[in-house]
Amino acid sequence: MISYDGGVKTKKLVILDDVWTREALDHLTSNLPGCTTLVVSRSKLADPSATYDVEVLREYEAISLFCLCAFGQKSVPPGFDKDLVKKVAGECKGLPLALKSRRSRECFLDLGAFPKDRKIPVDVLINMWTEMHDLDEEVAFATLVGLSHKNLLTLEEDPRLGSLYASYYDVFVTHHDVLPETWQFIWEMGDMHWSNFDMDFPKAEILILNFSSDKYVLPPFLSKMIRLRFLVIINNGMSPAVLHNLSVFANLSKLKSLWLERVHVPELYNTTIPMKHLHKMSLILCKINNSFDQTGVDVSSIFPKLGDLTIDHCDDLVTLPSSICKMTSLNSLSITNCPRLGELPKTLSKLQALELLRLHACHELKALPVEICELLQLKYLDISQCVSLICLPEDIGKLKMLEKIDMRECYISSKVRSAVSLESLRHVNCDKDVAFIWEDVEKAVPGLRIESC
Repeated sequence: MISYDGGVKTKKLVILDDVWTREALDHLTSNLPGCTTLVVSRSKLADPSATYDVEVLREYEAISLFCLCAFGQKSVPPGFDKDLVKKVAGECKGLPLALKSRRSRECFLDLGAFPKDRKIPVDVLINMWTEMHDLDEEVAFATLVGLSHKNLLTLEEDPRLGSLYASYYDVFVTHHDVLPETWQFIWEMGDMHWSNFDMDFPKAEILILNFSSDKYVLPPFLSKMIRLRFLVIINNGMSPAVLHNLSVFANLSKLKSLWLERVHVPELYNTTIPMKHLHKMSLILCKINNSFDQTGVDVSSIFPKLGDLTIDHCDDLVTLPSSICKMTSLNSLSITNCPRLGELPKTLSKLQALELLRLHACHELKALPVEICELLQLKYLDISQCVSLICLPEDIGKLKMLEKIDMRECYISSKVRSAVSLESLRHVNCDKDVAFIWEDVEKAVPGLRIESC
């Protein structure tokens, strides 16, 4: 760290922020000879003669800063609990950074719910934070990126695809040893006898179950978790697990989001208790079997408010079950990395609320049904890496609300005349050798950007 500027020996100032222990400080400074080091810490790590105590904010200053960050004004707005605001500001101990980044800190601490060095799907964290901290998805993702920039977690793509355009569900987070051990309590078990455990969590809103087994008995205490809003079930084993004790779902009336990973999706029956508040369901690396195709089962009555359905890396999905098209509340349908999917039902047109349709990397899908042109609310269409698709529907111009099409690694080479009527289209992603099919559309639609690579 000693440098020479024009032959003159100069010293460097090294600033170490947020150092927790003396051991960490010694490790960091052992290779910094000849440098002046400024250490910022909440602990007393040096001689009093070499320490400068920075005053924290006074109570009124702390409340003012907290209100500015939380409400956009320096005082508590009408209708908000002043005592609660005072209590929250007090928990920050008068530290400005804590007052400004309390939300990020809370999100960071949530990583303690996962084993270290284990891949955490980004979507699980986003769902978790939107439910726990009442964040919009955009704010939750921005928080995630912010923590990554501070090197508090690592964002990475799953290498199993080796693809340039891995789907959103192939992006993972890992955290390492940055969380103090006292913040982490992980209970991970395989097949076990829950009868030995009588636990009660009536106020729990989020539950994450990690296990490694080909069969798993859902814990009985789930039936007591009447406030549960987000349930994550992840099997880290090599093959999909069969779930038992499904009766516990009967009392989860407030469940809003469900994530199932590497399990056999349970079959649905007329006797299945409706999940009246479920808004989002993600099926990752699952065996779909005939879960949605049971004779006489009205899937829409079981999931009356389902707005977001994701089916990802489910290799036994050959045809999208027509029963899914009865869930008219859907506004987002993602079927990604399902290599055997070869056909979409004509009844797809019943999904009149659908705004996002994602069909990424469905290699056997040979055609889009003409009925897709009846989805008049559709804003985003992703057919990237659908390598067997050779054309777009002739009436695609009916999709007046369509804003973006992603068709990278998709070998469609014929123009569609009606596409010039896509008046809301603003962005097309495609390969360079097929960009010519959009030339007429680009001339006809103001503001359209063709991004080819």
